[in-house]
Amino acid sequence: MNLNKIFLFLVLLGLWSCGNKEREAHHAAVVAHRAHTNNQFVRGDGPLEPADAAVFSGLKYYPISHEYNLTATLEPLFEPVEVLLRQGDTSKLMWKFGHVVFTWQANTHKLLAFTDMIPGPGDSIELFVPFFDQTNGVTTYEGGRYVYPALNKDGTVNLDFNLASNPYCAYNHKYNCVVPPADNELPLKVEAGEMRFK
Repeated sequence: MNLNKIFLFLVLLGLWSCGNKEREAHHAAVVAHRAHTNNQFVRGDGPLEPADAAVFSGLKYYPISHEYNLTATLEPLFEPVEVLLRQGDTSKLMWKFGHVVFTWQANTHKLLAFTDMIPGPGDSIELFVPFFDQTNGVTTYEGGRYVYPALNKDGTVNLDFNLASNPYCAYNHKYNCVVPPADNELPLKVEAGEMRFK
């Protein structure tokens, strides 16, 4: 093996090692997030009805998939727009912040992203992205799911569907939950994150 081939092999090995460490760190972070959520439900800090809390043994999730951990971009609006999102028989006031744009299997998709307040200069921004996809009513809650991606300073968005969660009304009808807007219906199966409760 000549020196060029050895160098190329070492570079590829280094890239594989870095990629593998990133996957391991991502997997551990999702496992920790799920454990934290389950512990909240066990402690009674979640939305479960008493009968369900008495027999609760953990939420159901799709297997963790690195493919659904996406780097998206934000197309911000010129300025945030105040909107009323339907929430059961009421409405919730939020701010339409922009579109989260991502590529899945060579196709580009957009999801409207919201915030519950207008961030000031230097404020960290957590986005709220309620969405429908083609698993709703089959393996996931029929009322859609939520993700709360972080907006990075460089304008990228950590859109990890492994962290997709059910709204509280999926467990207890006393809650009013934001219904994803029609613009946020994805024409694909997002087989990641939390599955239907029952």
